Amino acid sequence: MNSSLFKLRRQQFNAVELNTKIDAAIKKSGTDWDNLPEGHALLKMSAKLGELVKEAGYSEMYGVELSAPAEEYGVELSAPAEEYVVLSSISQSRANQNNHNRGKAAPFSTLLILQKFLRANQGQVNKACEQLLGALKWRKEFKPLEVKDQVFDKAKFDGLGYIVQLKNVPDSPNETDIATFNIYGAVKDTKKTFGDLDE
Repeated sequence: MNSSLFKLRRQQFNAVELNTKIDAAIKKSGTDWDNLPEGHALLKMSAKLGELVKEAGYSEMYGVELSAPAEEYGVELSAPAEEYVVLSSISQSRANQNNHNRGKAAPFSTLLILQKFLRANQGQVNKACEQLLGALKWRKEFKPLEVKDQVFDKAKFDGLGYIVQLKNVPDSPNETDIATFNIYGAVKDTKKTFGDLDE
């Protein structure tokens, strides 16, 4: 076996082993945000999520349907729970598990998205909410889930990204998941590639 191929396989094995260790540590540490302390930024932001989704008229972010909290989660809301949108079957089934979900703001997948916006805004809830609202409004207008099925000029975008199907992703309910990789360093003509902002 050639040494570079051996090195690559060893690196792949090490990455798999590292991911397994990280997953185990995450599960052990309880970072599923089941017991966030009162006043935590994620709780504050998730309490505002229903209003943001309602104002934007849109609830999908990165393929995740954002689910606003319900009273069953033990979070005080600024409006009646029926005005908040419970958008995913996950959150609906969780809302029925009152005791288990006490203190939860929203499903893990929603909290994960909110955490990304909080980190991008140094933990400032109001700024993160503004950015999320803007992103939701943009996604409503642009319809990225429909764009993924469009055909684009190969000469313009070939080699700039890859879409792969992943099977048996740990903790995923799907048989296969999709991952994308963008290779911005491969752009040869920035005006041609990024010039038309509507495309």
